[in-house]
Amino acid sequence: LRHNGHTAFENERKDYWIPAMGDLKLPQLDGNDLWPNNYCLGEVECALGLKLLDRIDEINQEKRNRAIRFIDALDDFPELEWHRVDSSRHNYHLLVARLKNGRRDDFIRKIAIEKGIQCIVQYYPLNRYPLYQESGYSEAHCPNADNFFDNMVSFPFHHLMTDKEFEYLLQSTRETLQGMKI
Repeated sequence: LRHNGHTAFENERKDYWIPAMGDLKLPQLDGNDLWPNNYCLGEVECALGLKLLDRIDEINQEKRNRAIRFIDALDDFPELEWHRVDSSRHNYHLLVARLKNGRRDDFIRKIAIEKGIQCIVQYYPLNRYPLYQESGYSEAHCPNADNFFDNMVSFPFHHLMTDKEFEYLLQSTRETLQGMKI
């Protein structure tokens, strides 16, 4: 219930990112099925969030600058397609690219094994989850969403990332892409 009904997968998977970050199950409460919801923020979290709003512009600008730096530094890899937004309102909550050559899984596997960096795949299309398929919601014609999901790479990216961690991520990404001879 905490995160749209996502739970850990029951078995360890060879490729931790396939199909997505977490399984989606129909939770039970007192014997009744509950459709997933998102109940992320409680009162304490809201109080902390209000305090962070004092620094929101600074935090967003730092994230934006770092994201653009990452994107620009990988400009010589045209197989990476970014959602670059030159706007003071975009904070790059996620740093996501589409790997256009269909080798997303090879890239994620290689960077995880060789560099210890866990990129992930996020926002699994709901119609692909067994929960929605079993509930009769599997029919969807969303070719652009399917294409993006099947080729997306979400890089680890957060405001508290140190400069050293950022440089390691950037260099590791470059080396992994070069090593794949993409």
